[in-house]
Amino acid sequence: RGKNLVHNLTRQRRRLAQQGVTLQLSADRDPALVAEGIRTYGLLESKGWKSAGGTAVTAENAQGLFYRELLESCCARDAGVIYRLTLDGRTIAIDLCVEQTGTLVILKTTYEEELSGISPGLLLHQEIFKAAFSDPRLKAIEFYGPVRDWHTKWTTEVRDMYHVTVQRAPWVPRAKQFVRACARACGRR
Repeated sequence: RGKNLVHNLTRQRRRLAQQGVTLQLSADRDPALVAEGIRTYGLLESKGWKSAGGTAVTAENAQGLFYRELLESCCARDAGVIYRLTLDGRTIAIDLCVEQTGTLVILKTTYEEELSGISPGLLLHQEIFKAAFSDPRLKAIEFYGPVRDWHTKWTTEVRDMYHVTVQRAPWVPRAKQFVRACARACGRR
C-alpha cells in the first residue's frame, strides 16, 4: 500500500505501544452475539456525524433491525461476522460483514470518531486483512457501497455495482388466485 498509509499506521501502533495500551481484534460469528454487536455498533455510530444527519444505525431503527436479522441468519450458516477492534477492552471500531464463496464483504463500518492521534477504522481494517490473509477460505475482500476515499487507501480496484429492486405489484396475488379459480372451475366441467 501507499507509503503514507503504512507510515501512519506504523506510527500510530508505535505510539499506542509506548502508551502501554493493547489493541485486540475479535470476530463474533455466534448468532447469539449479533444483537449485542448491533447495539454496540449503534452506540458508536450515534456518537458521530451520522447521528446529526439522522442516518445512524441503532439497535431499534429499521437499519439496525435489518442488519441484526441479516447477520443472525448469516452467522447461523457460518457466513456472517462482526469484527470489533478494542483498545484496552473498549470497543473503538466495528465492521459488519458477510462471507460467501471465498469473499469477505464489509457492509458497514463505524468507529470512535473522538479518538485523537489514531485512525480506528484503518487500524480495524489492517487487523481484519491480516486475519483474512491467513484464512484459507477467503480469497477476496470487498467494500460494499459507493467508493470512499478511505477505500482507495486499501485498493485501486473498483468495479460497478448494480442494484435491482423487485416489487410485487399488489394485483399479482389476486391475478394468481383468479387464474387458479378459473382453472378449478374449468376442471369441474
